[in-house]
Amino acid sequence: MTVSYLEAEEEITINGFEPHLPSYGMADLKAHVPSAEDSFNEVNYVKNVERRLEEGKGVEIQDLEFPINLKKNDGFALSIQNKVNIKYVLNSWAMIDGEDKDGTAIRFPASLNHIPILTREDSRTIIERKGAGK
Repeated sequence: MTVSYLEAEEEITINGFEPHLPSYGMADLKAHVPSAEDSFNEVNYVKNVERRLEEGKGVEIQDLEFPINLKKNDGFALSIQNKVNIKYVLNSWAMIDGEDKDGTAIRFPASLNHIPILTREDSRTIIERKGAGK
């Protein structure tokens, strides 16, 4: 599981975002908007997100309700779980669209990266494929 944590430097409204993922990766993408009891310290927040995922919590991307209003220092996180057992490194992003408190449009990326945990057999298969020129 990988978490991309964002912290608002000013009041912003997130109106939507566009993930750049293969279609089979979309089911693994969840968003997390911290609740009042969450700590806004990045390290603690990531641990909270990991705990929530283990408990099966988190909002599926298609179920997010926009707009999402963030106050200064509020957090927002996107996470990816490798539920379909992808065996390659995913290095992608999501473009987040919104506006600041003055109504000025803003657009910025959030990284979506995942490094799989490979078994010994996975490693052998990859080495064999590379050796065979596949």
